[in-house]
Amino acid sequence: MKKILIIDDDPDFIDACRNMLEAVEYEVDCESRADRALAKIDSFRPELVLLDILMDNRLAGFEIAETLARVETYRGIAVIFLTGYFMRTGLRELQNEVLSKWRNVKSVLDKPVKPAKLLETIRKI
Repeated sequence: MKKILIIDDDPDFIDACRNMLEAVEYEVDCESRADRALAKIDSFRPELVLLDILMDNRLAGFEIAETLARVETYRGIAVIFLTGYFMRTGLRELQNEVLSKWRNVKSVLDKPVKPAKLLETIRKI
């Protein structure tokens, strides 16, 4: 796995993740708007998407993950949710439901995520 797409609306988080991943020789692209995420996936063709849930003031990450799981051409793309959503809302028990609902979602990591934990999770996938 070498191509990773970061979909997140936090520019500082995107920059930090991108720099860290490129330093260990991943090819990285980024998208900050949920409404452009699928177009970016089509053009970049990532093997893994690091996906925030709360973007554009809605649960856009869930919609993107659902599309990736449902549409045949996207099914081989793995997803890691990088989010503070479950911790902030107190809905941590929903993490397991998300992992079982969409087989392409391989992990849910809380923000802020430690770089070593993120790299370990990526390498396992």
